[in-house]
Amino acid sequence: MTPAGELSLDAHAYAPVLDALARTPMTFDEMARAPETQRLDRPHLRQAVFGMAALGNIAPALPADGDEARRGGTARFNHSVLSRPTAGPADTVLASPVLGSGSR
Repeated sequence: MTPAGELSLDAHAYAPVLDALARTPMTFDEMARAPETQRLDRPHLRQAVFGMAALGNIAPALPADGDEARRGGTARFNHSVLSRPTAGPADTVLASPVLGSGSR
């Protein structure tokens, strides 16, 4: 559901993308070469990826390089956040070393 109304995604387009990403994170070019997405041309693949990203179903990830350093910093931040009292789940935002952002 969006502010403009209900939106349904075409399973023919988004299911192969989700199947490919379930195996491993990948770049757009890697996804275009993945066996799961071979039936999709690049414009349809792009539309599926951007549509799911806009709805929050998938998110871009940072490169694997630097992941170890990010994990240390996010672990310290998350420990600090989780060790203080909150009014509820909406008050807890955690950092992600993969996404480079906070998430609830």
